[in-house]
Amino acid sequence: LHEALLRINTGHNIQFLIVGKINFCLSSKFKTKQFGLVKDSTLLNIILNAADAIIIPSREDNLPNVMIESLAVGTPIIGTPIGGINDLLVKDDKLGISSENTSPEKFAHAIDLFLRTKDSFKREYIHDFAMTNFDSHVIANQHINLYKNVLDSD
Repeated sequence: LHEALLRINTGHNIQFLIVGKINFCLSSKFKTKQFGLVKDSTLLNIILNAADAIIIPSREDNLPNVMIESLAVGTPIIGTPIGGINDLLVKDDKLGISSENTSPEKFAHAIDLFLRTKDSFKREYIHDFAMTNFDSHVIANQHINLYKNVLDSD
């Protein structure tokens, strides 16, 4: 992520809200606010709502909770083409942008592309998508149907 951020076009007014631990210092060309590990769901909700996008630079992941939480509040994703991140962003490019690969150059390109097109992402659409696909009732019903199908297959 650090190498990708150094390649971002500095013509944009960017501030990073950092949640969790990072093991590097961002370039002084960016304003930053570090929150560390956030356990308070209200504070996390405020941070996710304040962001124009959530950057998920994973090299290995499946379907990160932070991605679902971000979509639930209508915040688009900038992610790598890994696992569920890629599956979701390829399925619906109105949810965010996936980089072509995990290289710093391609990830920086995805961030720059988002910065140029961020007004095209509609928070209400993103929120509605999350509620339709990831609401706890929807997931519970999917599990119930899976169990029923397994039991009925005998």
